[in-house]
Amino acid sequence: MGFDKDKTFTKKQYAAFVSGKGRPAGYTQAEAAKAAQLTRLSVGYLTNTTGNTYTRIIDGEEVTVNLGSYGLIVDQEGMLRVPANCPDPSSPDFSDCSPVRQINWVLAPDAICDNPDLAKSPPAGVPCGYMGAWMRSNKARDTLKELYSSAYAREVPYASQSQDDAKIPQLIYVERADGSAATVGVPVAPAMWILNYLLVYALNPEAARFFPAYWAAIPEEVVSAIEGSDNGQVPYSDFMDLFAE
Repeated sequence: MGFDKDKTFTKKQYAAFVSGKGRPAGYTQAEAAKAAQLTRLSVGYLTNTTGNTYTRIIDGEEVTVNLGSYGLIVDQEGMLRVPANCPDPSSPDFSDCSPVRQINWVLAPDAICDNPDLAKSPPAGVPCGYMGAWMRSNKARDTLKELYSSAYAREVPYASQSQDDAKIPQLIYVERADGSAATVGVPVAPAMWILNYLLVYALNPEAARFFPAYWAAIPEEVVSAIEGSDNGQVPYSDFMDLFAE
């Protein structure tokens, strides 16, 4: 996809970025810590496949989660949702949005962050444009340049459209080769998959290898429940038996 592996973060740069260290690049330490937290959560959610599972406490028991191929996550409150879910995208407070949605501000270029007509204000504490500023201040300009010269920049408009069209539930409806219908979460839509893959690859190629190679259809009962909810979220405890191991 046009990204030279030699231009990715070094292990030292990645460790610094996901721990909120390195030069502050004009941001506060609290903002750096928030960007690091969102990055860790987003990478973990998007690469949640075999070999990179996480656990949640559901009804008092530890449950292993492996939902990346469906384009779903189980958040820290035990709610099943699409990573890009944002309960009320028209609200000025985006704190209820999934970390994978909030990180859009961290990734945003200066042209977006510096123009209030192009982007709404980020949630409190989320630093707009942090990733690019950090790269420029921590000897990773080549990584930033490589990212924007790869397929990443060309896929951004299509990924954004997928996210906008999916509205609050962030579900997309696809047709298999045999004509049958299926539903998946936005992260496994082609443009969004490419976008997220290249972002994670730029940061850590070893983490990117856990991206789902195939998509899996969300069980219809789960789709109906998510569509029928007010915020695009349902308790994982009600549906976890429907997902394959």
